[in-house]
Amino acid sequence: MHKISLLALMLGGMKLLHGVCHADGVFVFTWNKQIDINEPTQKAIILYDQGREDLVLQVKYEGPAKEFGWLVPVPGLPEVKKGSMDCFYELSALTQKALALENRFTMRGGRGNEDDAVHVIEIKTVGAYEVAILSAGKSGKLTQWLDANGFKFPKEKQEVLDDYIKKNWYFVAAKINPKQDGFSTHQQLASGELAPLVISFDSGKGVYPLTISSVNGKPSEISLYVLSRDPLMSRTIFDKRYASYARAQEEWVKQAPERVKQRQDAMARQYQTWDDRIRSKPECEKL
Repeated sequence: MHKISLLALMLGGMKLLHGVCHADGVFVFTWNKQIDINEPTQKAIILYDQGREDLVLQVKYEGPAKEFGWLVPVPGLPEVKKGSMDCFYELSALTQKALALENRFTMRGGRGNEDDAVHVIEIKTVGAYEVAILSAGKSGKLTQWLDANGFKFPKEKQEVLDDYIKKNWYFVAAKINPKQDGFSTHQQLASGELAPLVISFDSGKGVYPLTISSVNGKPSEISLYVLSRDPLMSRTIFDKRYASYARAQEEWVKQAPERVKQRQDAMARQYQTWDDRIRSKPECEKL
């Protein structure tokens, strides 16, 4: 189960109004960092423009850092770099104001010759994370690679990986770099304030890999900001709204004869009222 807080914004001519006041005095705004920064299990910002997506992704984890593992599927070959928490702080404050008015992580495996092998495209350190960019032909091989590298992915959930693999998506696997596993890193990870990853990739549409988050089997809250030049809408939400609109239109058409009859009856009653008033007035005396 996921609780999603979704905010869609448009770039370019976007204006976010938070009220107009003509009076002596001052509007005092208190930012609640807890609700947007410290509470959500995941935080993400999607910036989509002309077939390219930047996904700023941050996760909260309260267990031992050496047991932490993160797998993010994306539709195009990604570029991963270190982000900053500042964007989350600013968007949180902006939207609240508007609405308020040794488990060493060593990658093993390599570029295989078989189509179903796991291909390790790149390994690098990004901030506090050690990151591997992967592609795979079969979920079983990917699960084996994950197990060998300290990730615990449920074998009974392999169909989730299969769905991404069939669409030829890539995977970003991230763990905390042991050299960065200090008190500060653990504290920031537990509070949801460790510097996020910025994952950039080509995509025909804005995407957020929500399905893979369900494999943990635990409720989670996701705070998601979406920014684009054009309005974006989930296909599921669009289909539901269109179906509702179509039903309303169909019902409107069916009720058309009854509405015409009701209008004619109302007009007839009005004419009768006028006629009765005219007839009830005494005739004017002739001078």
